[in-house]
Amino acid sequence: MLCFAYDGSINGDWVSHYAIHLAAHHGSRTLRLIHISDGTLAPGDLRERIAHLRERCAGQGVVLQDEVRPRRGEVYTDLLALLPPGDETLVICGARARASNLGFLAGTVSERLLEARGIRTMAVRVMNPGLLGVPRRFLLPLAGTPEGLATSLPFLRLFAPEIETIHILMVKEVRRARFRHLTAAKGLALLEPARAYLHSVEQELRARLPLPAGAVDDTVVLSDDAPKEILIVANRIRSRLILLGASQRNLPDKFFFGNPIEQVLRNAPCDVAIVSGAA
Repeated sequence: MLCFAYDGSINGDWVSHYAIHLAAHHGSRTLRLIHISDGTLAPGDLRERIAHLRERCAGQGVVLQDEVRPRRGEVYTDLLALLPPGDETLVICGARARASNLGFLAGTVSERLLEARGIRTMAVRVMNPGLLGVPRRFLLPLAGTPEGLATSLPFLRLFAPEIETIHILMVKEVRRARFRHLTAAKGLALLEPARAYLHSVEQELRARLPLPAGAVDDTVVLSDDAPKEILIVANRIRSRLILLGASQRNLPDKFFFGNPIEQVLRNAPCDVAIVSGAA
């Protein structure tokens, strides 16, 4: 089941392009839109926006099932109660269009959906609405965690029919004090396992996704600043979507409180999608 957590905003309309596009490649060709109404949007305006989304869905052969529910408690709690747990549930939501004092995700419903166990979530920050949810050129940073591609793969499968390139990036991060004194020989020794890991990831991508020949490329970098390297590579390869996987283990501590994901969201030259997996 593909679900879209829709807030009724213009930013939500931009994110909806991703939701509708992925639904067009989903086996059910159905998009379940869920809106928890807190009174900020007039009912007539909401109906008009949903009607427009329904027309766009019909244009791509997608059936829109909309559920508008009154807010009873927290928006997140009301929303989560409507989402069936399990690997088959994919949720699409949006990051903030503009950063608050907390950033683009921290303190949002989308952040809590990313942290929720039992569902797979993709939170999108749209930088280029003109892409209409069809980025084609992907940057896939990987951290070398045991999850590997497992977090991103369910969403990549839905993007796959129109993928032109996937550039895999692995930043081998070294503490700043050590990085300054690292010799070339020691640096190469640190990079060798990363190259072997990326080779296995490339093989897995080619085996699992119907990609055109030459679509997969990779880069291994040794650095003391992973977010900076992600942005450098995104600019160099002219990526249109950075797809960042976040595991349940490191989401609360490393990413949001440590802020590397917020750094990427703030400075990215393209759309960014943060994905987390069921657990």
